[in-house]
Amino acid sequence: MTTKTRESSDLNDTIEPAFKLQNSVANSHTLDSWMPDKVLQKIVAANLGQPIKQITKESLANLTELSLIAPNEMPVVHGKRKYAISPAEYRLRLRLKSLTGLEYATNLVKINLAPDCQLNNDWCHRAVLNSTLADISALQNLHKLTNINLEMCNLHDISALANKPQLVQLNLSYNAITDFSPLKSNKQLIESGSLKLRKQIILAEPIHLTAGTTSYTSGPYQLLDFNGKNMTLKVETGKHLSSKYPVKQYSSNWNDHVGQVNGKQTVTWDLSGLQSDDSAAMTVKFHSRNSAQEPIISGWYIIPFRIVSGQPITIHFKDDADNTIACQQKLYGSVNTSSTITIPTFTGYSISSKAVDGTTSPISQGSVTATITAQPQEITLIYTRNKAADITVHSQDETGKPIAPESTISGVFSEQKIIQPQDISGYTPGHYQIDHNGISHHPGSVAIVLNNQPQEITFYYNKEKVSNVIVHYQDTAGKKVAPDEILSGFVNDQQTAPALKLPGYTVKLKDFNGSHIDTDLNATAITLKQKPQELTYIYTKNILSSKNTVKEEKSQKYKHSQKPHLNRKLQSLVNKKKDVRQPSAKAIKGWQLGLLALGLISLFSVLGLAIIYYNRKSKH
Repeated sequence: MTTKTRESSDLNDTIEPAFKLQNSVANSHTLDSWMPDKVLQKIVAANLGQPIKQITKESLANLTELSLIAPNEMPVVHGKRKYAISPAEYRLRLRLKSLTGLEYATNLVKINLAPDCQLNNDWCHRAVLNSTLADISALQNLHKLTNINLEMCNLHDISALANKPQLVQLNLSYNAITDFSPLKSNKQLIESGSLKLRKQIILAEPIHLTAGTTSYTSGPYQLLDFNGKNMTLKVETGKHLSSKYPVKQYSSNWNDHVGQVNGKQTVTWDLSGLQSDDSAAMTVKFHSRNSAQEPIISGWYIIPFRIVSGQPITIHFKDDADNTIACQQKLYGSVNTSSTITIPTFTGYSISSKAVDGTTSPISQGSVTATITAQPQEITLIYTRNKAADITVHSQDETGKPIAPESTISGVFSEQKIIQPQDISGYTPGHYQIDHNGISHHPGSVAIVLNNQPQEITFYYNKEKVSNVIVHYQDTAGKKVAPDEILSGFVNDQQTAPALKLPGYTVKLKDFNGSHIDTDLNATAITLKQKPQELTYIYTKNILSSKNTVKEEKSQKYKHSQKPHLNRKLQSLVNKKKDVRQPSAKAIKGWQLGLLALGLISLFSVLGLAIIYYNRKSKH
């Protein structure tokens, strides 16, 4: 069931009509981009004591305490607190909705964003007036927090308050919290800290019951304590509540036996005493006690309802393909009363017609009015799907190079398209990305829903390995004249296989994949394919020309026709020439021995003279 707090829903009535919050579109470097709530900007600026335009992520690190009304805005004059803000400014700050951006206040120790009870009374004339603060997810990683006061806000989800080891004080009273189990991780807080978690007010959307309904079962209720267990339920009659309690007006007090709590967290309500057009509320109280049987958590779950004499009119919202585009709505009332619904607009759709009892009629923007009767009615509003923005499909290799023309897929808004990668020769799909978001997905078909924004999908392909291309070198008899060569690579690669220049051989022709080719015999350009390929160069052995053969024969014939005595004479002359140029071995050997003997005689003569000189000198 959708829930809300009544106090926050009435807040709009207390705000001056002249005030409007304008959240403009911001780029990634502006304050609005990382702290979008302008009310939070005002509160932070007041606590930092600086203009809004000077707020930075770095300056938030200096923030240790944050209050709805900054200390410098509450000076004490003559022992009394004065407020430096106006009633309009106070009401404005109650419009705070989100704490996004506060995650940069990493040194934050205390936070107090609870409305001021005194100012509620003085300026808004209500003691309990909740702010609209609902999103506190920014507190998730602020682990230095010791004190948190978020009383009288509009909180439903408190998961961001888990794992706060230094937290010792927590006030979450007067909110709309149904699950307190995130607080279990804060052992110091639960065992010895200060906890105020009472008077939760959960206000569900109103329901309508047709006259004659005698009973109604509500639930099952999911109201969980610290341990994630369902809290005790009790029907709230309001008899013990004073008029100052806001929940007093929602008490279940239309008879003495108004309801019975069942064992499965449900309540059966007795409606037999109610008449058509009566309004009331099915209200249960829940609580959880500590070991001393003192209530730690308490609150009320309220379901307002009304008894009507007529049957509801159900409004359906569908497109021209009979797809539901929004949740159905129901109109309630007494018989013969008129109910009007403003035709809602939906992005990507245009209203075209309505169908009532099988009859379809054109309709334009505006409203639909129907009369409540004693019978249920159904009205279907039919919307035409507008033309959607196109999807562009890219095919690229692993380096980002396009390998096929891009394609465009068109359709109507919300139409789903199944996109598959193309079959591209020589490539295998590897992965794909949508809108260049950096997230890779495994290959395969992609389901994309068309919308009003252009979309892109890029399929990335891997090159396929191929079989080898074998190049043979053979003669005309098929005999190998050179070793085979092997070419390899990726499909569609271009390679060149030159013919080898072999001594004594000439390329006669080539055979490429079974085809004989007698042109361009010096080289062959090959495009690699998925299937194996073969190239054979065929050679012929070179033969001397007929002119050279005749010359050789004439020379041999002339040579053998000479007279024998001339041949012998010529040979004698040649031998004498050799004798002149080359001395005999004996002559060379005698000359060498004579020279050696002369050298030895000279040597002994010198030695003899030296000995005679030495002897004479010794005698003297």
